[in-house]
Amino acid sequence: SPNSCSAMDSVLVMVNPMLIEAGTDKNLTCGGSVQLDSVISTYSGTGSLSYSWNPSVGLDNDTIARPKATITQTKKYYVTVTTPNGCTAIDSVTVNVDPLKVEAGNDKTIVCGSSAQLDNTTTNYTGTGSLIYSWSPTGGLSAANISNPVATVKESTMYYVTVTTPNGCQSFDSVKVIVDPFKINAGGDKIVSC
Repeated sequence: SPNSCSAMDSVLVMVNPMLIEAGTDKNLTCGGSVQLDSVISTYSGTGSLSYSWNPSVGLDNDTIARPKATITQTKKYYVTVTTPNGCTAIDSVTVNVDPLKVEAGNDKTIVCGSSAQLDNTTTNYTGTGSLIYSWSPTGGLSAANISNPVATVKESTMYYVTVTTPNGCQSFDSVKVIVDPFKINAGGDKIVSC
C-alpha cells in the first residue's frame, strides 16, 4: 500500500494432460484403402496442433490428422500430437487387412468340339486400380489375362485363375470345364431281304 503495508497470496494453475483419440480400428480388403478417423483432442489453445504417425508406411500423409492407409498386412499405427508449446499425447489405431477372395464361377460342361464362356471372376476387392488376371493352363482359352475367357477343349480341364491387385495382393480359384464325349446316332438297324 502507499504506506508500505504488504500482503501476499497465491494461485495454482493446474495443467491437465492433453488427451487424444485416434478413432476406431478399421478394416480393409487387401489391395484396397481406408480413411482413418480424424484425431480428436482436449486441446483448447489457439495454435495449430502437429501430427506425426508411426510407422508411416502405407499412409498417404503421416503429418495430418486423418491420413488414408493402403497396406497389405494388418498394422498398428501410433499418432503423436504436439501443441505449439510442446505438450504431447499419443494414441493408436489398428488397420486390419482381410484377405483378397476370388470366385472363378461355376464349372462348365460342354460337348467335345464346342466352347463355353467362363463366368466373370469376382472378388471382394474395393480398390480403384485395375486387377490383373492370369489363367493356367492357357491351352484352349481365348485369352489368359481377362476375367472370363472362352474355353474350347477336347478333354476335361481344370483351370486356375490368379488375381493380383495393383499393390501385389494375390488370390486364386479354379473352375473345371467338363467335356462330354461327342456322340452320334446312325439310326436303327435295318433288315433287308437277300
